[in-house]
Amino acid sequence: MQTLLRDLRHSDVDMIFSWRNHKEIEKWTEKGEVSRDEHWNWYYAWDRSAPRWIFELNNNPVGFIHFKWLADAKRTLEWSYYLNPFDLNVLRANGLATIMLSMSLWKINQMLHDVKIIGRVKLQNLPSVRLHEKLGFKEQKCIENERRFIKWPKSL
Repeated sequence: MQTLLRDLRHSDVDMIFSWRNHKEIEKWTEKGEVSRDEHWNWYYAWDRSAPRWIFELNNNPVGFIHFKWLADAKRTLEWSYYLNPFDLNVLRANGLATIMLSMSLWKINQMLHDVKIIGRVKLQNLPSVRLHEKLGFKEQKCIENERRFIKWPKSL
């Protein structure tokens, strides 16, 4: 099994759009379904200092992870991620979310030393809650219908 994290490319944007609006992904997002124009605006507004990566398995894109800087927090990135929803059960069964996020934590620590990572998870999204806990994130707070997890630099 060959895995790779690579930078998001312009040619990936339509694929990510189809994943993003799939019912298995959309139900966990903050905004819900987005239009193609909104999606392309998101891509063009991207702060290139915060990475967006495609996770490949055997040269096939199977996941997406994206970071954004939090304006109100020093050296803190928030991440979001998803696996290809059209193969979700197979990918989850093989532990690929864990592999993708573990690789991402290692890579972000190599690129940007001493950053905190925040993950926001809807309360009902138990697989993501368990994954954050498995990766060593600590629950920071619970507000409304989401839990916020944090991973400190020394634990990356």
